[in-house]
Amino acid sequence: MGDFKVLRLVTQGELSWEVETRYQQCYQLTRKTCKKIKDRVTVFQAPGGFLFDIFEIAEVKHWPDTDVSEFTSITEYVDKTLSGYFFDQELKSALKEKADFFTFGVDVFDVNNDKCFSHVELVATYDTKLGKVSCWTGKSYPTEDQKRDFINCPSLETHCQRLNGIRVLVLGCHDLNMFSPRSRASIAPGTSKEIVINQMQKLCDQFKPQVVLQHPHATDSANIWNAGWAGVRKFLPEVKTYSSAIHYFNTFGGEPRQPLTTVLNRTATRDVQNIVFTCFEDGGIDLV
Repeated sequence: MGDFKVLRLVTQGELSWEVETRYQQCYQLTRKTCKKIKDRVTVFQAPGGFLFDIFEIAEVKHWPDTDVSEFTSITEYVDKTLSGYFFDQELKSALKEKADFFTFGVDVFDVNNDKCFSHVELVATYDTKLGKVSCWTGKSYPTEDQKRDFINCPSLETHCQRLNGIRVLVLGCHDLNMFSPRSRASIAPGTSKEIVINQMQKLCDQFKPQVVLQHPHATDSANIWNAGWAGVRKFLPEVKTYSSAIHYFNTFGGEPRQPLTTVLNRTATRDVQNIVFTCFEDGGIDLV
């Protein structure tokens, strides 16, 4: 969309599940992507759950009752961790040279995850000019199997962001399905999900987003998001550019259900660029 340029860091394979190794792996992915960007972009987009961490969140209220102060306490903790372990001066300089904004997901699990399955799925917008995260949002719309243990982003307004004057809707993973006609038709009246869908649509009617950036965790078939993007085209008529960040991986095991090229072509508008890396559970990465 004109001068608003989006580039996706696309990962495939298995990312490390050790916290410190994951930070280092994603640090290298971010640095090396910056080196490969030829022309400056507006948004450098990484997947949902790009990073993960642990924090004492067992006492935080779950969907749909998470309050803003609880959510903010988690983002403040993650902010401090990122400042200390991820955003060093070299990375800040590399990002500032190649992009205006860097969006990425951070999942936070409880320290006693073997006993408590509480978790929150955050999405950060890092402003390279300011050298810090300028906005925290997160998934507001859980899947059916997450509802009992999910900590939701209670402020829908945080999804609506102005980046270089462009109205951008920044979504967590399943948030896209708030716009799915199929999801809307199947939601029982008066439920928390219907309330959130209606609130989000009202907000978008006022905000009139021009760009939508979704941050899924793993996508091995574009069909996962077909209905969501169809809904965006139907219910958000101002949108000209959209993109699902892609970690190309089958979470159920086995080979991905569609070729990567198919997934990339069907989860973003044609103006979105891609740089692809293969990742390994030991923390290694290879440029494709």
